[in-house]
Formats: sequence, structure tokens, C-alpha cells
Amino acid sequence: MGKASRKKRERQGMHLTLPPSIQGAMKIQRHHEGTKISSSLGDLIDPYSMDAMTLDQFRKLVMAGAIAWNLSTFDEPRRTEELDRFVQAIGTAHATDFEAVIRVLLARKLTHFPDDFRFVVAWDVKQNHRHFHITAAAIVPNADSKELEHPDRRETVSV
Repeated sequence: MGKASRKKRERQGMHLTLPPSIQGAMKIQRHHEGTKISSSLGDLIDPYSMDAMTLDQFRKLVMAGAIAWNLSTFDEPRRTEELDRFVQAIGTAHATDFEAVIRVLLARKLTHFPDDFRFVVAWDVKQNHRHFHITAAAIVPNADSKELEHPDRRETVSV
């Protein structure tokens, strides 16, 4: 591979880093069967994406989508508990709006992706001209578990 090709690949590549708490417990899987998590996340937020969005606004939308996606992997009592925790962390100024957005995205995820129990652990957004590109990684829970309690056991990460 020539120097120009390497530079082009570096510019196009989005290198995700997993949170330090789960780096040692994860196995990277580059070719996951089925839909990529980044594509599913994009489909989840698509109706709420606007042409005039800035990169920062789109990143916030992707973050809200990832939060809603992850909340959907928990059972109802834990889901409510975790959403309350997020709302309290936001503070009073934007808490109601944040909760409303998450609830809408959560309902959409449960409707459109009811059997997808992957847990999003990292995401990134890049902009190429007027187009946004999402890259994401997710933990694939064990087959016998629909809820991911804690990533201290070895799991697979889909990229």
C-alpha cells in the first residue's frame, strides 16, 4: 500500500476506543453477521435527523439514540431507574426535554428492533461534506441472557 493510500485510509478511518473498564474483557469482532450496529443506530434516529443539523447536534442525537438503545436492553424496573439517573445528571434546565427524546427513541427501538439486544459501548460521528457517518461498537450478550448486567465477563464487540 502506497503512502497516499495509507493517508487516505487514515482520513477515512474512524478508530473507536472502548471504555477502559471493558477493554480487557472484550474480543473485537470485525465482521459481525447481520446488520451493523452503526446502521441500526442510524435507522433508529433517522426520523429525527434534519438536513440543517450541525455535526455537534447530530452527535447529540446519536448519543441520545445510543442511550435509548442501551436502556432497551434492561428490564422495565431497571430501565426506569437508569433513565431517572440520566435525567438527574442532566440537571433541571433540560431534563424534561432529554427525558422526552429518550422515551420517544426508546419506544422506536422497542418497536423496530425488538430482538436486538446488543449493547452500544462506543460510537463516533464524522462529517464528509454534508453527510454524517456513524461508526459504533456493541457488546453482543451471551445467548442465554437478554440483559447485560456488567461487562466483566468476556463478550464480543461488533464493529
